[in-house]
Amino acid sequence: MRGPARRARRRARAALAAGIALAVARTALLTASPTRAETPADALVPGASTRAAPDRGAAAGAAPGEVERAAPPSAEPVPMEPETPPPAAPNERLAAEARAAARGLYPRWLRGEQSYWTVVGAPGDEREAALSEDGALEVEKEAFTLEPFLWLADAGGAPAAGRLVTWADARVAHALEDGGLPLPSVAWDAGGVDLLVRAFASGEPGATSLFASYRVENRGAATLRGALLLAIRPIQVLPAWQSLNLAPGFAPLYEIGLEGGLVRANRKRVLLVTPPDGFGAAGRGDATLADALAAGRLPVRAFARDADGHASAALRYAFELAPGAAREVHVEVPFYDAPGPAGPAGEAGAARVEALRRGAVEVWRAALGRVALAFPPAARDVEQAVRASLGWIEVHRDGPRIQPGSRNYERSWIRDGALTSSALLGFGHEDAVRAFLAWYAPHQMEGGKVPCCIDARGADPTPEHDADGELIHAVALHYRFARDESFTRALWPAVVAAVGHLDALRRERTAEAFRAPAQRRFYGILPESISHEGYAKRPVHSYWDALFALRGFADAAFLARALGDEERAEGFEALRATFQRDLRASYRATMDHFGLAHLPASADLGDFDPTATAVWLATGGAADALPQPAHARTFDDYAEELDARVRGELAREAWAPYELRIADAFVRLGRRDRAEALLRLALDDRRPRGWQQWPEIVWRDPRAPLFLGDLPHGWIGSTFLHAVRSMLVYEREADERLVVAAGVPWAWLAGGAPLRAAGLPTWWGPLDLELVADAERVLVRLGGRAAPPGGIEVAAPLGGALVGASADGRPLDPSAPLRVPAPPAALELRFERAAPGGERAQAAP
Repeated sequence: MRGPARRARRRARAALAAGIALAVARTALLTASPTRAETPADALVPGASTRAAPDRGAAAGAAPGEVERAAPPSAEPVPMEPETPPPAAPNERLAAEARAAARGLYPRWLRGEQSYWTVVGAPGDEREAALSEDGALEVEKEAFTLEPFLWLADAGGAPAAGRLVTWADARVAHALEDGGLPLPSVAWDAGGVDLLVRAFASGEPGATSLFASYRVENRGAATLRGALLLAIRPIQVLPAWQSLNLAPGFAPLYEIGLEGGLVRANRKRVLLVTPPDGFGAAGRGDATLADALAAGRLPVRAFARDADGHASAALRYAFELAPGAAREVHVEVPFYDAPGPAGPAGEAGAARVEALRRGAVEVWRAALGRVALAFPPAARDVEQAVRASLGWIEVHRDGPRIQPGSRNYERSWIRDGALTSSALLGFGHEDAVRAFLAWYAPHQMEGGKVPCCIDARGADPTPEHDADGELIHAVALHYRFARDESFTRALWPAVVAAVGHLDALRRERTAEAFRAPAQRRFYGILPESISHEGYAKRPVHSYWDALFALRGFADAAFLARALGDEERAEGFEALRATFQRDLRASYRATMDHFGLAHLPASADLGDFDPTATAVWLATGGAADALPQPAHARTFDDYAEELDARVRGELAREAWAPYELRIADAFVRLGRRDRAEALLRLALDDRRPRGWQQWPEIVWRDPRAPLFLGDLPHGWIGSTFLHAVRSMLVYEREADERLVVAAGVPWAWLAGGAPLRAAGLPTWWGPLDLELVADAERVLVRLGGRAAPPGGIEVAAPLGGALVGASADGRPLDPSAPLRVPAPPAALELRFERAAPGGERAQAAP
């Protein structure tokens, strides 16, 4: 094996190990964070805030389970005997209870097992629920859960005899409506009895409700008697180690009780669309809810309070099901505390829920069907993952704010936003990108600095020098797709100011001192920054920042020409040329300094990060703009490692599916096979697969209790979208040409079913594409209004060597790139396969 390649892999593994160590350290730090701040005394009063969790005992003289209020803040603390241990923190207490109970009575994360989740929300709304892989439903961020259990009565036994069925007793499967709509379900197969949990949100943004349905079906041969037990527990879906920007785990419930046709939990209403057959609540001093459930009983109280926030309750829905029969139960949880009566209950309520569900399905079909995709069976999971990834981005989006998550990462970064905008534009969601840019750009700071991110606290001034170029790139992309000159002119001052800030940053590294040999590699590029997550502890001169600066200068020059500002166009083009020259020189100096044959990721460390390097190609840059052959070597080294992973010879402890950006780069480098291998590697690591989603970090041990980032991770989803879209079509900026089907694998077409994409947006108008293959040819049909100045280049996959080609009956030279000026066009590509002995033979039918 080549020595340099071996060293490259060692460098790659070292970089990965450093990243994992950072994630593990962050996890350890955050999981050790203190519990929530103490709650004011009025937190136990109905209608008062209940966001924080007190750690106090009951007020003196209160009856067990019916604490009236905690001691006021001015009260003297109650002294404790020296030998009395301090009370356990809420998560520790819950974990101790879970360890003492049978597996399945508590969420798996309380026993130290990783637990995955997805989100439930309406397009663009600000509130989302979280559904665990086992069926627990967190009704909103950091709130309590609804968790299902089944009590199955013994056939012919005493009324109280039977057994409890939990997630641990079932084979659990996951699905999305239509395979790709963000309407998730969890299915238990418990051997003769099935439970289907479905959740969706309905309503206009700011007035939505969460709906959950629980369907029990008897698949056995005898009548089945028992009950669905729906627990309401002070436990979140997210595990305690998911503590970045959150206080996960414990979700204090101070009071809970039945009020007519609803359960009131703190200030939240759970509307009982299906009236229960029983209800019971438990509070301080009572046996745990788990003990009652294990015995098939309900707690005895109709109302309970608990100063520590450990109140809980359960609903009982009895059933007696003949073979093949089913019973379905529905609840509604308004996300917003709007006044007004609850909807109907009983059969009328069930009919309303079903109608709203059908409406939600149609809303999502319309929202995600702007590009009509129909992939062959071999790629059906890719098609479904495309729709789902678009859907998860829409669920995470709060109004105009594009966000990578709804829990840990519920804030807007321009980095995520710009690259997610690129993916959204490529699949017809121009309106979401327009709204995002119109909201984000006004937060630009004095001097033209673009904030790295914005959240409820406002714009973050942390120096992340990729931000300026990312805003410019997003504005340019929106113009390329939408051709909305008026909107672009409105944002033009922000673009000009961002270029000025980039130029000022660049000039900080053009002083004479940076021409000295020891500093030469820093000359002319941007100063140190922490925009690359691996550099959080030590800011460095990141080439990620530099590549976005180069992209920003080029896009600013393009926009100036498009808007008729020739003077600025010349100035920005001169900046681009100067910066590109200095960037190339910096790359070479860093490679010389560290003895590298590939492109480094930073000038300070000489580290290997092809995922960061790939951003230049993925945003439309040409490979020859960067030093060769080092650029090619970067992806050669990665390809060698990828091959080892595919063969099972190299197993990483963890990886980030951001690497899908390299699949995008492979397509643009003409390496279809490597793009396919990386795409398949990522598809195999969906967690869970049926929900068509990825965490930010994929650990080799899927049950290791380690930080995941957010889930489903919106930026990972957008990176997947970008890669798939480039497989179908991408724009080549240098010659203003569309390149079609350059990444579509032959395996997708080999079965003979067609691949169709109608209405694919491009820089030069929408494109329709159809590919279909038989034993000796591939037919390519192009339609739509796309009119690229440089024409269209077709790079369809083949089952063998190309021996002939034609376009609309006109012969094409099979030894040259296959090009047509514009649609409509029909191409026929004929191929021969190699026989086993090496000679050509006609492909088998």
